[in-house]
Amino acid sequence: MGYRKISQDKMIQKSYEQSRKAGSSHKLAEMLALQSPPSLQGTDSIFMAGQVSGNQFEKSPWLGKAYKQISEKLAPGCTSGAVYKSQLARFAGDPLAWVRGTADVKKAAAIKGVDVDGVSVSHVSPVREKPPVPLADDILQARVKLEMLKNPKQRKEEAVEKVLYTHTPHWKRGLIKEHLKTRKSKNAKHIPKR
Repeated sequence: MGYRKISQDKMIQKSYEQSRKAGSSHKLAEMLALQSPPSLQGTDSIFMAGQVSGNQFEKSPWLGKAYKQISEKLAPGCTSGAVYKSQLARFAGDPLAWVRGTADVKKAAAIKGVDVDGVSVSHVSPVREKPPVPLADDILQARVKLEMLKNPKQRKEEAVEKVLYTHTPHWKRGLIKEHLKTRKSKNAKHIPKR
């Protein structure tokens, strides 16, 4: 009977085949032949091992108390049986940073938009790139207001265009046309149809 090939090493392959002939399942025979115990990585018990003992803030109890007070105000009960992971916090005392297992870590990482790559947890957040703009929005708005004060008869679109071509750095001038196009399409969506 032909068995799967689990190793190039003849001794390991022979051990696997003997175990299979004796009636072992594929997984058991493979584990015994390769001398590798079943993996526990990625389980909550491995991730939380030794962490929920109440001594997380032993050296700075005032900090733990402050985090707990903030979190409990925002989401009552979020701290019971949980460990605070500051890497996941969006702000000091963020209730999402209190985790009880790998699912909580993945949820917090997804909300924060960060990647996690550890022994027990892996999470890759989708890339959220903002489209490049020729001029920052706050600067654009301020300059347009000034332009409208100088010449109140001109339309706002003309003022925006003039400001963009006047104040955009030369290395970003190629972005102006695309920015104006997307700006017009956004404004068109807000115009009521008659």
